[in-house]
Amino acid sequence: MISEFEIRRDPVTSLDGIEKQMERAVASQRADIEKLLAEKINREKEDAQKKIEEAEREFSGVRNTLAEHRAALLEFQTAKDQIQSQIREHLDRAGSHRRMIEKISLQAGEELVRIGDLEHELEGIKARAEEKIAAIGKHLNEKYGVKAEFEVAFDIGTVPDGWSDEIHRMKKILEILAAQNGGEAAGKAEAEARSAEAVPSPVPDSAPVTASAGMDPHTGELQVPLEDQVEQVMAHEAEPAAEPAAKPAVPDETQGEEFRCLLGSLERYRRTEPVVNGTEFAFFQNNGQSILDSEYLISTMAKIFAEASALHAELKQKESIKDVFMIKQEILNQQEIMRKIFFRAVKFCEKEEGSLPLYISTVINVPGLKDFLERLTMGNWSNASDFTAFMNEAAELKSTFEGRVNRRREYVQSVLDQVEGRVSSVN
Repeated sequence: MISEFEIRRDPVTSLDGIEKQMERAVASQRADIEKLLAEKINREKEDAQKKIEEAEREFSGVRNTLAEHRAALLEFQTAKDQIQSQIREHLDRAGSHRRMIEKISLQAGEELVRIGDLEHELEGIKARAEEKIAAIGKHLNEKYGVKAEFEVAFDIGTVPDGWSDEIHRMKKILEILAAQNGGEAAGKAEAEARSAEAVPSPVPDSAPVTASAGMDPHTGELQVPLEDQVEQVMAHEAEPAAEPAAKPAVPDETQGEEFRCLLGSLERYRRTEPVVNGTEFAFFQNNGQSILDSEYLISTMAKIFAEASALHAELKQKESIKDVFMIKQEILNQQEIMRKIFFRAVKFCEKEEGSLPLYISTVINVPGLKDFLERLTMGNWSNASDFTAFMNEAAELKSTFEGRVNRRREYVQSVLDQVEGRVSSVN
Protein backbone atom coordinates (compact mmCIF):
# COMPACT_ATOMS: atom_id res chain seq x y z
CA MET A 1 0.00 0.00 0.00
CA ILE A 2 1.46 3.37 -1.08
CA SER A 3 2.00 5.70 1.78
CA GLU A 4 0.70 9.17 1.80
CA PHE A 5 4.24 10.51 2.03
CA GLU A 6 5.30 8.88 -1.20
CA ILE A 7 2.24 10.19 -2.98
CA ARG A 8 2.89 13.70 -1.91
CA ARG A 9 6.72 13.59 -2.72
CA ASP A 10 7.93 15.64 -5.67
CA PRO A 11 9.30 13.53 -8.56
CA VAL A 12 11.94 16.19 -9.34
CA THR A 13 13.28 15.98 -5.80
CA SER A 14 13.50 12.23 -6.13
CA LEU A 15 15.60 12.54 -9.32
CA ASP A 16 17.94 14.95 -7.61
CA GLY A 17 18.58 12.41 -4.89
CA ILE A 18 19.33 9.71 -7.42
CA GLU A 19 21.71 12.06 -9.25
CA LYS A 20 23.58 12.79 -6.02
CA GLN A 21 23.88 9.09 -5.33
CA MET A 22 25.33 8.56 -8.79
CA GLU A 23 27.80 11.39 -8.29
CA ARG A 24 28.93 9.83 -5.03
CA ALA A 25 29.31 6.43 -6.73
CA VAL A 26 31.33 7.93 -9.62
CA ALA A 27 33.51 9.85 -7.18
CA SER A 28 34.16 6.66 -5.24
CA GLN A 29 35.08 4.78 -8.42
CA ARG A 30 37.36 7.65 -9.51
CA ALA A 31 39.10 7.56 -6.17
CA ASP A 32 39.57 3.79 -6.43
CA ILE A 33 40.93 4.09 -9.99
CA GLU A 34 43.31 6.90 -9.01
CA LYS A 35 44.49 4.84 -6.05
CA LEU A 36 45.14 1.80 -8.24
CA LEU A 37 46.92 3.99 -10.78
CA ALA A 38 49.12 5.50 -8.08
CA GLU A 39 50.00 2.03 -6.77
CA LYS A 40 50.81 0.84 -10.29
CA ILE A 41 52.99 3.88 -10.94
CA ASN A 42 54.83 3.28 -7.67
CA ARG A 43 55.41 -0.38 -8.54
CA GLU A 44 56.70 0.53 -11.98
CA LYS A 45 58.96 3.16 -10.45
CA GLU A 46 60.32 0.54 -8.05
CA ASP A 47 60.86 -1.95 -10.89
CA ALA A 48 62.54 0.73 -12.98
CA GLN A 49 64.76 1.69 -10.05
CA LYS A 50 65.73 -1.96 -9.53
CA LYS A 51 66.60 -2.32 -13.22
CA ILE A 52 68.65 0.87 -13.07
CA GLU A 53 70.53 -0.41 -10.02
CA GLU A 54 71.12 -3.81 -11.69
CA ALA A 55 72.43 -2.10 -14.84
CA GLU A 56 74.72 0.04 -12.69
CA ARG A 57 76.02 -3.08 -10.91
CA GLU A 58 76.68 -4.78 -14.25
CA PHE A 59 78.46 -1.71 -15.55
CA SER A 60 80.48 -1.54 -12.34
CA GLY A 61 81.48 -5.21 -12.88
CA VAL A 62 82.49 -4.51 -16.47
CA ARG A 63 84.46 -1.47 -15.33
CA ASN A 64 86.24 -3.56 -12.69
CA THR A 65 87.01 -6.26 -15.26
CA LEU A 66 88.41 -3.68 -17.66
CA ALA A 67 90.52 -2.27 -14.84
CA GLU A 68 91.85 -5.75 -14.07
CA HIS A 69 92.65 -6.36 -17.74
CA ARG A 70 94.35 -2.97 -17.96
CA ALA A 71 96.45 -3.81 -14.90
CA ALA A 72 97.30 -7.25 -16.36
CA LEU A 73 98.33 -5.69 -19.68
CA LEU A 74 100.52 -3.19 -17.88
CA GLU A 75 102.06 -6.04 -15.88
CA PHE A 76 102.70 -8.04 -19.07
CA GLN A 77 104.23 -4.99 -20.73
CA THR A 78 106.50 -4.42 -17.74
CA ALA A 79 107.54 -8.09 -17.71
CA LYS A 80 108.13 -7.95 -21.47
CA ASP A 81 110.34 -4.88 -21.11
CA GLN A 82 112.30 -6.51 -18.30
CA ILE A 83 112.83 -9.74 -20.26
CA GLN A 84 113.86 -7.85 -23.38
CA SER A 85 116.30 -5.85 -21.27
CA GLN A 86 117.74 -9.08 -19.88
CA ILE A 87 117.99 -10.52 -23.38
CA ARG A 88 119.91 -7.46 -24.55
CA GLU A 89 122.17 -7.72 -21.51
CA HIS A 90 122.90 -11.41 -22.16
CA LEU A 91 123.49 -10.71 -25.85
CA ASP A 92 126.00 -8.05 -24.90
CA ARG A 93 127.70 -10.49 -22.55
CA ALA A 94 127.70 -13.21 -25.21
CA GLY A 95 129.31 -10.80 -27.68
CA SER A 96 131.92 -9.82 -25.09
CA HIS A 97 132.64 -13.48 -24.33
CA ARG A 98 132.93 -14.27 -28.03
CA ARG A 99 135.42 -11.46 -28.55
CA MET A 100 137.35 -12.67 -25.52
CA ILE A 101 137.39 -16.23 -26.90
CA GLU A 102 138.65 -14.98 -30.25
CA LYS A 103 141.37 -12.95 -28.55
CA ILE A 104 142.46 -15.85 -26.33
CA SER A 105 142.38 -18.33 -29.22
CA LEU A 106 144.55 -15.98 -31.28
CA GLN A 107 147.02 -15.66 -28.41
CA ALA A 108 147.10 -19.45 -27.98
CA GLY A 109 147.74 -19.82 -31.70
CA GLU A 110 150.63 -17.37 -31.45
CA GLU A 111 152.07 -19.38 -28.57
CA LEU A 112 151.90 -22.56 -30.61
CA VAL A 113 153.58 -20.78 -33.51
CA ARG A 114 156.31 -19.75 -31.07
CA ILE A 115 156.63 -23.38 -29.99
CA GLY A 116 157.16 -24.35 -33.64
CA ASP A 117 159.79 -21.63 -34.05
CA LEU A 118 161.63 -22.80 -30.94
CA GLU A 119 161.54 -26.35 -32.21
CA HIS A 120 163.10 -25.22 -35.47
CA GLU A 121 165.81 -23.46 -33.44
CA LEU A 122 166.29 -26.71 -31.53
CA GLU A 123 166.72 -28.59 -34.80
CA GLY A 124 169.27 -25.98 -35.93
CA ILE A 125 171.24 -26.37 -32.71
CA LYS A 126 171.27 -30.13 -33.15
CA ALA A 127 172.39 -29.79 -36.76
CA ARG A 128 175.22 -27.47 -35.79
CA ALA A 129 176.22 -29.77 -32.94
CA GLU A 130 176.32 -32.75 -35.26
CA GLU A 131 178.43 -30.79 -37.76
CA LYS A 132 180.80 -29.71 -34.99
CA ILE A 133 181.13 -33.24 -33.61
CA ALA A 134 181.72 -34.61 -37.11
CA ALA A 135 184.40 -31.99 -37.71
CA ILE A 136 186.15 -32.82 -34.42
CA GLY A 137 186.07 -36.53 -35.22
CA LYS A 138 187.47 -35.94 -38.67
CA HIS A 139 190.23 -33.71 -37.25
CA LEU A 140 191.24 -36.33 -34.68
CA ASN A 141 191.23 -39.04 -37.29
CA GLU A 142 193.26 -37.11 -39.84
CA LYS A 143 195.79 -35.51 -37.45
CA TYR A 144 196.23 -38.21 -34.84
CA GLY A 145 194.77 -41.33 -36.42
CA VAL A 146 192.17 -41.61 -33.66
CA LYS A 147 188.76 -42.84 -34.66
CA ALA A 148 186.38 -41.24 -32.16
CA GLU A 149 182.63 -41.81 -32.12
CA PHE A 150 180.62 -39.26 -30.22
CA GLU A 151 176.93 -39.57 -29.30
CA VAL A 152 174.64 -36.63 -29.75
CA ALA A 153 174.07 -34.96 -26.42
CA PHE A 154 170.30 -34.75 -26.87
CA ASP A 155 167.46 -36.12 -28.98
CA ILE A 156 164.86 -33.56 -30.04
CA GLY A 157 162.45 -36.36 -30.87
CA THR A 158 162.06 -37.10 -27.20
CA VAL A 159 159.76 -34.50 -25.69
CA PRO A 160 159.60 -34.17 -21.87
CA ASP A 161 156.70 -36.02 -20.24
CA GLY A 162 153.41 -34.20 -20.59
CA TRP A 163 154.53 -31.77 -23.28
CA SER A 164 153.20 -33.79 -26.19
CA ASP A 165 149.79 -34.32 -24.60
CA GLU A 166 149.55 -30.67 -23.63
CA ILE A 167 150.42 -29.45 -27.13
CA HIS A 168 147.92 -31.88 -28.64
CA ARG A 169 145.28 -30.66 -26.18
CA MET A 170 145.95 -27.04 -27.14
CA LYS A 171 145.55 -27.87 -30.82
CA LYS A 172 142.21 -29.54 -30.14
CA ILE A 173 141.01 -26.52 -28.16
CA LEU A 174 141.85 -24.26 -31.09
CA GLU A 175 140.05 -26.56 -33.52
CA ILE A 176 136.92 -26.51 -31.33
CA LEU A 177 137.06 -22.74 -30.98
CA ALA A 178 137.53 -22.30 -34.70
CA ALA A 179 134.56 -24.55 -35.46
CA GLN A 180 132.36 -22.86 -32.84
CA ASN A 181 133.19 -19.22 -33.46
CA GLY A 182 133.35 -19.29 -37.22
CA GLY A 183 135.32 -16.05 -36.87
CA GLU A 184 138.43 -15.09 -38.71
CA ALA A 185 140.49 -14.81 -35.52
CA ALA A 186 139.90 -18.42 -34.50
CA GLY A 187 140.41 -19.60 -38.05
CA LYS A 188 143.76 -17.78 -38.25
CA ALA A 189 144.79 -19.24 -34.92
CA GLU A 190 143.97 -22.73 -36.16
CA ALA A 191 145.94 -22.18 -39.36
CA GLU A 192 148.91 -20.86 -37.43
CA ALA A 193 148.73 -23.78 -35.01
CA ARG A 194 149.36 -26.17 -37.88
CA SER A 195 152.91 -24.84 -38.10
CA ALA A 196 153.58 -26.55 -34.76
CA GLU A 197 152.66 -30.01 -36.05
CA ALA A 198 156.38 -30.93 -36.20
CA VAL A 199 156.23 -31.49 -32.44
CA PRO A 200 155.74 -35.27 -31.86
CA SER A 201 152.24 -36.22 -30.80
CA PRO A 202 151.29 -39.69 -29.65
CA VAL A 203 147.67 -39.33 -30.75
CA PRO A 204 146.63 -38.83 -34.39
CA ASP A 205 144.14 -36.11 -35.35
CA SER A 206 141.28 -38.31 -36.44
CA ALA A 207 138.14 -37.22 -34.61
CA PRO A 208 136.23 -34.51 -36.42
CA VAL A 209 135.25 -31.48 -34.40
CA THR A 210 132.09 -29.57 -35.26
CA ALA A 211 130.35 -26.56 -33.82
CA SER A 212 127.51 -28.75 -32.62
CA ALA A 213 129.87 -30.38 -30.13
CA GLY A 214 129.08 -27.69 -27.60
CA MET A 215 128.25 -24.27 -29.06
CA ASP A 216 124.85 -22.69 -29.44
CA PRO A 217 124.93 -21.19 -32.97
CA HIS A 218 122.54 -18.35 -31.94
CA THR A 219 124.17 -17.16 -28.69
CA GLY A 220 127.73 -18.32 -29.23
CA GLU A 221 127.85 -19.68 -25.68
CA LEU A 222 129.34 -23.05 -24.86
CA GLN A 223 126.76 -25.62 -23.84
CA VAL A 224 129.43 -28.14 -22.78
CA PRO A 225 132.57 -27.02 -20.93
CA LEU A 226 135.46 -26.70 -23.34
CA GLU A 227 137.68 -28.93 -21.21
CA ASP A 228 135.05 -31.69 -21.32
CA GLN A 229 134.84 -31.40 -25.11
CA VAL A 230 138.61 -31.78 -25.42
CA GLU A 231 138.58 -34.80 -23.11
CA GLN A 232 135.80 -36.39 -25.18
CA VAL A 233 137.65 -35.81 -28.45
CA MET A 234 140.92 -37.19 -27.11
CA ALA A 235 139.18 -40.18 -25.53
CA HIS A 236 137.44 -40.84 -28.84
CA GLU A 237 140.78 -40.72 -30.66
CA ALA A 238 142.35 -43.12 -28.18
CA GLU A 239 139.60 -45.72 -28.59
CA PRO A 240 140.10 -48.37 -31.28
CA ALA A 241 137.43 -48.46 -33.93
CA ALA A 242 134.87 -51.09 -33.06
CA GLU A 243 133.93 -53.51 -35.79
CA PRO A 244 130.21 -53.88 -36.32
CA ALA A 245 128.93 -57.20 -35.08
CA ALA A 246 127.41 -59.42 -37.70
CA LYS A 247 123.68 -59.87 -37.18
CA PRO A 248 122.31 -63.37 -37.60
CA ALA A 249 119.92 -63.77 -40.45
CA VAL A 250 116.30 -63.90 -39.30
CA PRO A 251 113.70 -65.47 -41.57
CA ASP A 252 111.01 -63.03 -42.64
CA GLU A 253 107.73 -64.52 -41.49
CA THR A 254 105.70 -61.70 -43.09
CA GLN A 255 106.27 -62.95 -46.65
CA GLY A 256 104.14 -66.09 -46.53
CA GLU A 257 100.62 -66.41 -47.84
CA GLU A 258 99.39 -67.56 -44.43
CA PHE A 259 100.55 -64.33 -42.78
CA ARG A 260 98.96 -62.19 -45.50
CA CYS A 261 95.64 -63.92 -44.94
CA LEU A 262 95.99 -63.42 -41.19
CA LEU A 263 96.75 -59.74 -41.66
CA GLY A 264 93.82 -59.37 -44.05
CA SER A 265 91.50 -60.90 -41.46
CA LEU A 266 92.59 -58.27 -38.96
CA GLU A 267 92.49 -55.36 -41.43
CA ARG A 268 88.81 -55.85 -42.17
CA TYR A 269 88.08 -54.70 -38.60
CA ARG A 270 90.11 -51.53 -38.93
CA ARG A 271 88.39 -48.20 -38.23
CA THR A 272 89.85 -44.69 -38.41
CA GLU A 273 88.75 -41.31 -37.10
CA PRO A 274 90.18 -37.88 -37.99
CA VAL A 275 91.91 -36.08 -35.13
CA VAL A 276 93.47 -32.86 -36.45
CA ASN A 277 95.32 -31.61 -39.55
CA GLY A 278 94.89 -34.84 -41.47
CA THR A 279 96.11 -37.01 -38.58
CA GLU A 280 93.98 -40.04 -37.82
CA PHE A 281 93.27 -42.29 -34.84
CA ALA A 282 93.08 -46.01 -35.75
CA PHE A 283 91.56 -48.97 -33.94
CA PHE A 284 89.96 -52.37 -34.61
CA GLN A 285 86.28 -52.95 -33.83
CA ASN A 286 84.02 -56.02 -33.92
CA ASN A 287 80.81 -56.77 -32.03
CA GLY A 288 81.46 -54.31 -29.23
CA GLN A 289 85.17 -55.14 -29.00
CA SER A 290 87.38 -52.09 -29.69
CA ILE A 291 91.16 -52.53 -29.69
CA LEU A 292 93.56 -49.64 -30.24
CA ASP A 293 95.95 -49.99 -33.20
CA SER A 294 99.19 -49.55 -31.27
CA GLU A 295 101.38 -49.83 -34.39
CA TYR A 296 99.58 -46.89 -35.99
CA LEU A 297 99.92 -44.88 -32.77
CA ILE A 298 103.68 -45.50 -32.59
CA SER A 299 104.23 -44.74 -36.29
CA THR A 300 102.21 -41.51 -36.00
CA MET A 301 104.23 -40.52 -32.95
CA ALA A 302 107.50 -41.17 -34.81
CA LYS A 303 106.31 -39.15 -37.80
CA ILE A 304 105.38 -36.14 -35.65
CA PHE A 305 108.70 -36.27 -33.81
CA ALA A 306 110.55 -36.44 -37.14
CA GLU A 307 108.74 -33.33 -38.39
CA ALA A 308 109.37 -31.46 -35.13
CA SER A 309 113.04 -32.50 -35.21
CA ALA A 310 113.37 -31.16 -38.77
CA LEU A 311 111.83 -27.88 -37.61
CA HIS A 312 114.39 -27.65 -34.78
CA ALA A 313 117.18 -28.20 -37.30
CA GLU A 314 115.72 -25.42 -39.45
CA LEU A 315 115.36 -23.20 -36.38
CA LYS A 316 119.13 -23.31 -35.74
CA GLN A 317 119.74 -21.76 -39.17
CA LYS A 318 117.36 -18.82 -38.70
CA GLU A 319 118.40 -15.44 -37.38
CA SER A 320 115.32 -13.34 -38.07
CA ILE A 321 113.11 -12.94 -35.00
CA LYS A 322 110.04 -13.37 -37.18
CA ASP A 323 111.33 -16.61 -38.73
CA VAL A 324 112.31 -17.98 -35.33
CA PHE A 325 108.86 -17.15 -33.95
CA MET A 326 107.05 -18.78 -36.87
CA ILE A 327 109.10 -21.98 -36.66
CA LYS A 328 108.66 -22.21 -32.89
CA GLN A 329 104.92 -21.78 -33.39
CA GLU A 330 104.91 -24.66 -35.89
CA ILE A 331 106.85 -26.79 -33.39
CA LEU A 332 104.21 -26.06 -30.74
CA ASN A 333 101.53 -27.00 -33.30
CA GLN A 334 103.22 -30.40 -33.70
CA GLN A 335 103.20 -30.78 -29.91
CA GLU A 336 99.47 -29.97 -29.83
CA ILE A 337 98.78 -32.59 -32.53
CA MET A 338 100.64 -35.16 -30.45
CA ARG A 339 98.74 -34.14 -27.34
CA LYS A 340 95.38 -34.53 -29.07
CA ILE A 341 96.32 -37.98 -30.35
CA PHE A 342 97.29 -39.21 -26.89
CA PHE A 343 94.21 -37.52 -25.40
CA ARG A 344 92.09 -39.46 -27.90
CA ALA A 345 93.87 -42.69 -26.95
CA VAL A 346 93.25 -42.14 -23.23
CA LYS A 347 89.61 -41.24 -23.87
CA PHE A 348 89.25 -44.34 -26.06
CA CYS A 349 90.43 -46.57 -23.21
CA GLU A 350 88.71 -44.86 -20.26
CA LYS A 351 85.48 -43.40 -21.65
CA GLU A 352 84.61 -45.58 -24.63
CA GLU A 353 85.40 -49.02 -23.19
CA GLY A 354 88.25 -49.47 -25.64
CA SER A 355 91.24 -51.67 -24.89
CA LEU A 356 94.93 -51.86 -25.67
CA PRO A 357 96.51 -54.95 -27.27
CA LEU A 358 97.36 -57.41 -24.50
CA TYR A 359 100.45 -58.51 -26.41
CA ILE A 360 102.20 -55.18 -25.77
CA SER A 361 100.71 -54.41 -22.32
CA THR A 362 104.19 -54.30 -20.78
CA VAL A 363 105.19 -51.58 -23.27
CA ILE A 364 102.02 -49.51 -23.77
CA ASN A 365 99.39 -49.25 -21.05
CA VAL A 366 96.83 -46.70 -19.87
CA PRO A 367 98.92 -45.27 -16.98
CA GLY A 368 101.82 -44.80 -19.38
CA LEU A 369 99.58 -43.04 -21.91
CA LYS A 370 98.19 -40.75 -19.22
CA ASP A 371 101.66 -39.91 -17.95
CA PHE A 372 102.87 -39.08 -21.45
CA LEU A 373 99.72 -36.99 -22.05
CA GLU A 374 100.27 -35.02 -18.84
CA ARG A 375 103.86 -34.22 -19.78
CA LEU A 376 102.77 -33.27 -23.29
CA THR A 377 100.34 -30.81 -21.72
CA MET A 378 102.93 -29.30 -19.38
CA GLY A 379 105.99 -29.48 -21.68
CA ASN A 380 107.33 -26.99 -24.19
CA TRP A 381 108.74 -28.44 -27.41
CA SER A 382 110.01 -25.07 -28.58
CA ASN A 383 112.64 -25.44 -25.85
CA ALA A 384 115.44 -27.58 -27.30
CA SER A 385 116.29 -29.43 -24.07
CA ASP A 386 112.62 -30.17 -23.33
CA PHE A 387 112.05 -31.48 -26.86
CA THR A 388 115.22 -33.58 -26.76
CA ALA A 389 114.05 -35.29 -23.57
CA PHE A 390 110.70 -36.08 -25.20
CA MET A 391 112.35 -37.31 -28.39
CA ASN A 392 114.75 -39.60 -26.53
CA GLU A 393 111.91 -41.11 -24.54
CA ALA A 394 109.84 -41.59 -27.70
CA ALA A 395 112.78 -43.24 -29.45
CA GLU A 396 113.22 -45.60 -26.52
CA LEU A 397 109.49 -46.41 -26.52
CA LYS A 398 109.55 -47.06 -30.27
CA SER A 399 112.60 -49.31 -29.96
CA THR A 400 111.05 -51.27 -27.09
CA PHE A 401 107.78 -51.63 -28.99
CA GLU A 402 109.48 -52.85 -32.16
CA GLY A 403 111.48 -55.35 -30.13
CA ARG A 404 108.27 -56.64 -28.58
CA VAL A 405 106.35 -57.05 -31.86
CA ASN A 406 109.24 -58.33 -33.98
CA ARG A 407 107.49 -61.68 -34.07
CA ARG A 408 104.82 -60.27 -36.31
CA ARG A 409 102.70 -63.36 -36.71
CA GLU A 410 102.24 -63.82 -32.98
CA TYR A 411 101.39 -60.16 -32.52
CA VAL A 412 98.81 -60.03 -35.33
CA GLN A 413 97.24 -63.32 -34.18
CA SER A 414 97.00 -62.02 -30.61
CA VAL A 415 95.25 -58.80 -31.68
CA LEU A 416 92.90 -60.74 -33.97
CA ASP A 417 91.96 -63.11 -31.13
CA GLN A 418 91.29 -60.11 -28.90
CA VAL A 419 89.11 -58.38 -31.52
CA GLU A 420 87.09 -61.49 -32.26
CA GLY A 421 86.48 -62.13 -28.57
CA ARG A 422 88.57 -65.26 -28.13
CA VAL A 423 90.67 -63.42 -25.53
CA SER A 424 89.26 -61.19 -22.80
CA SER A 425 90.31 -57.53 -23.13
CA VAL A 426 91.45 -55.93 -19.90
CA ASN A 427 93.32 -52.61 -19.75
